[in-house]
Amino acid sequence: MRRQSKLLYESANILCWFRIIVSVVLALISRASVAFAVLFALAFISDALDGWCYRKFAKERPYQHWFNRLPITMDPIADFFLVGGGIIHVMDDKPRGLVCFIGMAIVMLLWSVVGGRTTGKLYTVLMTGLTYYWFVMMVITVVLVWRHDGGPYWPIGFIVTIVSFYAIWFKTRVKNRTIRRRG
Repeated sequence: MRRQSKLLYESANILCWFRIIVSVVLALISRASVAFAVLFALAFISDALDGWCYRKFAKERPYQHWFNRLPITMDPIADFFLVGGGIIHVMDDKPRGLVCFIGMAIVMLLWSVVGGRTTGKLYTVLMTGLTYYWFVMMVITVVLVWRHDGGPYWPIGFIVTIVSFYAIWFKTRVKNRTIRRRG
């Protein structure tokens, strides 16, 4: 496989790793800067692209994918880091931010365990609800980071981020994946 095609083949993983690295770096930094808000916005927007990249470039041979052999393995981990990194970044008291994030993670994990033990329509409702809950947490985190780092123009940065995300998402989404189903 040529170098360029290998990079395309791994693009979903590269985007997920980008989100993880940005999140960890921002969690360690307290200083406010518009550059950090832009970096976080790019990491958030990358969430709309990684699933499309996986379906386009790696779905036919997932067994050869270097890290996540299933499309659902790496993306939730990167989303988890994105929310955690953003929350910890905006908190002046980093340990309190970590505790806040751990509390949200426990709610998400319990929700996932309960949802995984159900069947039929209840499974669909619970797991789709979990997906939307986590996405709302991601959007709230984007608001917090822009508010913390964006200065007086933070609403413009937030609006541009959300519009960009949805423009990409609507262009690349799979219509039948809007509701989560088992299997």
